[in-house]
Amino acid sequence: DNYYYGCDALFERHPDILQECCAVRGQRLLPILFDGMLWRSRLTIKKMRRVNFFVKHLIQNADGTFNTYLPAVVKLNDPDLIGHPVVSFVFNMLWARLARYSFLRSRLLYLFLVVLVVSSQSVLPRLNPREETEAQRIALFVCRAALYIFDFVPHLIYNIWQFVKDI
Repeated sequence: DNYYYGCDALFERHPDILQECCAVRGQRLLPILFDGMLWRSRLTIKKMRRVNFFVKHLIQNADGTFNTYLPAVVKLNDPDLIGHPVVSFVFNMLWARLARYSFLRSRLLYLFLVVLVVSSQSVLPRLNPREETEAQRIALFVCRAALYIFDFVPHLIYNIWQFVKDI
């Protein structure tokens, strides 16, 4: 396997090479370009082979800002290209190091609300169905009040804000 030694020089000379290759006339060049960003050692140690990925230019521009090449690759709808080891490595690295924690943090409130809905609608009413205790009624009220506070009120405020902004 050969890889491109002048990767930095290529992206310095042609910073828009991926977007040009994503155009209609250069789509067949993308796998070749991505193959050049991958180096596999010819030596194996314990049935493992060392691999180097030269993906700096796929992640950031020359000025250090986040690169927008990957959405152009996704828009091609080519499963072979998305499954290429270089593209897969970049997506997995971005997900593991950047996007996963912010995504999970954004979903924690919804997970909490799902737990509240399930407990207030299914679990608490069926704990003692023949006669409800005072503690069971209070717990049910607290769960439903928390649902209104954490779910309904933010949506209401957002919609009122959008209504006022539109006027």
